[in-house]
Amino acid sequence: MPHVNSVVPASPRQGRSRGGDWVEAPPLEDVLSGRASVRRGMEGPSVAWVQARLGLEVDGRFGPETERAVRSLQAAAGLTRDGVVGRKTSARLQDGFRPAPAEPGLPRPPTPGSGTSRPIRGFVELDVERLRAALPPQARHLAPAFLDAARRYDLDPRVLVAISKFETGGWRSTAFLDKHNAMGVSNARGPIAFARAGDSIERMARVLANPRGPYRAAATIGQVGAIYAPVGASNDPNGTNGHWPRSVGRLTDELVRDLG
Repeated sequence: MPHVNSVVPASPRQGRSRGGDWVEAPPLEDVLSGRASVRRGMEGPSVAWVQARLGLEVDGRFGPETERAVRSLQAAAGLTRDGVVGRKTSARLQDGFRPAPAEPGLPRPPTPGSGTSRPIRGFVELDVERLRAALPPQARHLAPAFLDAARRYDLDPRVLVAISKFETGGWRSTAFLDKHNAMGVSNARGPIAFARAGDSIERMARVLANPRGPYRAAATIGQVGAIYAPVGASNDPNGTNGHWPRSVGRLTDELVRDLG
């Protein structure tokens, strides 16, 4: 199971690009602020973010399909149709603008609301006892913590539970059992120890909801994954970070089915 090493977005891999033909895209923070652009031939977390915002398959490489999708968005938004994600195009992506395909061969974005397209924001009230019953014995005491953190930061508690389940391998990891770390929160030295597992849940929720933080423009599981676990990042030598959004989306869908 792939492991995401930090609540803070992973940094892109440095050095020669894969295959020798791709150049490293500028940092996502620079793209979000309009200080830098991304274009065809680049790879990295910034490209993954663009792909997630456009509803494309996320591979972190700005190829012809991504360029077509960018041009389609620009045409619909009345922007210069150059296929480059600069300041104005980035702003429209951050606003959530995503038109239907306007060019042959461009895939239609997935229907919002499920899987990687499921929104992370917006508190959903759940019965605490039903949630407790849906968790394994070693995690049942966390049901109130998931609900409290989600309510405080206006997040979907089912997404928090799904992240926790994925990051801890079903609440069986040593980080969870020995360090009370229910969310995979790590620093450069590895998983962080918490006094209570609920503290790790609160920290994850706070970072996801921070209006000035790295996830301020992320609205869905897929968009969080493109920042949190980008394919090709330094913590992803085998390219397994792509499992994160799909797995968290699937686990959230299961919780929606079981809990409403």
